[in-house]
Amino acid sequence: MLIRLWMILLFGFVLSGQAAPSYPFLITDVTADGDLKFEDGRVVKLADIQMPLLRPDGGRERSWPLAKEAREELRKVAAGKRVGLFPAGERQQDRHGRLLAHLMTEQGLWLQEALLRAGYARFQPTGGNAALQDQLMAAEQTARNEKRGLWRSPYYRVKNLTTLNDSRGRYEIIQARIWKAAEAGSVLYLNFGEDWRQDFTIRIDKRNREAFQSVVMNMDALAGRLVEIRGWVRYYNGLMIDMYHPGQIRYIEENDAEAIRRETDGNKD
Repeated sequence: MLIRLWMILLFGFVLSGQAAPSYPFLITDVTADGDLKFEDGRVVKLADIQMPLLRPDGGRERSWPLAKEAREELRKVAAGKRVGLFPAGERQQDRHGRLLAHLMTEQGLWLQEALLRAGYARFQPTGGNAALQDQLMAAEQTARNEKRGLWRSPYYRVKNLTTLNDSRGRYEIIQARIWKAAEAGSVLYLNFGEDWRQDFTIRIDKRNREAFQSVVMNMDALAGRLVEIRGWVRYYNGLMIDMYHPGQIRYIEENDAEAIRRETDGNKD
């Protein structure tokens, strides 16, 4: 897995005429937000993953389950390491000015993949490199299958339509069947029940539609498809997730018995 990543990155550098990757950045600190501080003062947010939110003790908002354990895992794999920085895609900074990047240590450890495989992060697509994201999804799936880290906690387990009620304001992974796809003006909606005013819905805005052409091509064929979606849940005529990146949705094959069991039994395991 790491060799494949290295070849992808190295090939990109060769094509661009740049020198092979080096490891010039020293990680000096890991923040409570899960950001990494470099010796030169720059702050990096690990692209394409989401770690549990860690809140100050005694504050109004509570930390997510296993947030402290996740930070300790990040410190273990990152603190004091020299790393190479590889942009996640066209978007190189977030709105807070943090660099968005993939990091690899001198020892060949890809930090994002390591955290996902250990179960202390979830895949949250932000960049544009589909090949890297497929590997990250595979690492997350390994942790899910073996119930490592976060996946031991019911808080993070994959939801379905019967276990979604308390998810407002949370980042969730959901497996459910599309009832119908519909367009309203410039917006595409994937409805998961007959009553769009109350049932769970996915919203894809016009400015993001082009990015979804590869996953949402024939709207008539979407009805009845079992999908896994991920994103922040909000309330607007029922619970809703806004989709910005095609990595937020994947189709589940009908022979995936485990996924179908979760869909139908309320994820009781």
